Amino acid sequence: MSNQRSKLYLLDEYIALDIETTGYYRDLDVIIEIGAVRIKDGIEQERFNTLISDAGYLPEEITELTGITEEMLSEGIETEKAIREFLSFCADNVLVCHNASFDIGFLTRTAENYSYSFDNDYVCTLRLSRKLYPDFPSHKLKTVSFHLGLSKSPEHRSISDCLVTVELYEQIKKEVKNRGVTLDELFRPAYKQDLREITATTEYDPNNPFNSLNIVFTGTLEKHTRVEGAQLVANLGAKIQNNVNKETDMVIIGFYKPHQNITVSNKVKKAMALNAKGKDIQIIDSDTFYEWLDDYTQRN
Repeated sequence: MSNQRSKLYLLDEYIALDIETTGYYRDLDVIIEIGAVRIKDGIEQERFNTLISDAGYLPEEITELTGITEEMLSEGIETEKAIREFLSFCADNVLVCHNASFDIGFLTRTAENYSYSFDNDYVCTLRLSRKLYPDFPSHKLKTVSFHLGLSKSPEHRSISDCLVTVELYEQIKKEVKNRGVTLDELFRPAYKQDLREITATTEYDPNNPFNSLNIVFTGTLEKHTRVEGAQLVANLGAKIQNNVNKETDMVIIGFYKPHQNITVSNKVKKAMALNAKGKDIQIIDSDTFYEWLDDYTQRN
């Protein structure tokens, strides 16, 4: 989508957007209806709505879903005129829509087909609702509107669904304000703990294989989170490091998830490179780590 950007905005002025199509695939299907509603301070100011006459074949299931018939489409306008008038209506306003990748994707492809530029910023209420209401059974517009008790329900027609999206977005704005946070704060990645801050919280027998060592973890441990594993060895006198350096004494290797496509991590590679230069960093796997912990526990 080139210059388009999904934004985390709480806006007083925006344009709500919804389209209806002949199917889900932007390479095969086409837009049959475009709806857009200009909003200021939660109140509708103006709307744009058109059916598209040159959609071609209209699947029966789409008629059943939307109520749109071929006869209705024949009274619409051609795609080129529809997209041109829509872009003129939107100008450079920020758009708000539910499941933006669908609407924005179809509109971008259609605009490109006629050599028009469509690069408006947009806000996706699907993205926001997933973050704010993670316990909802799904985040389809109909489900979210039902669980929030909104006054409107989607009807698979562009303008009606725009108005539901407006009500949802206004509710989201209130929810964020009531929580006393910003959207940037809600979407900020979880704090990654600095393992160097972990220190012993219990007394320990110094006669153990981890005492006084500078230790680095890589991969995922079988029985503990990385923080929990770090705390275990810190409680045995180890000093935890985030990364391998010349001070490192031991690297403990967990497993890697298949999607990570990792066989040897960068931390292990660096430890091996340092060892090749004369350093003596122990590199142990998760099984050995737990064996040594068990041995210590049995002795104490």
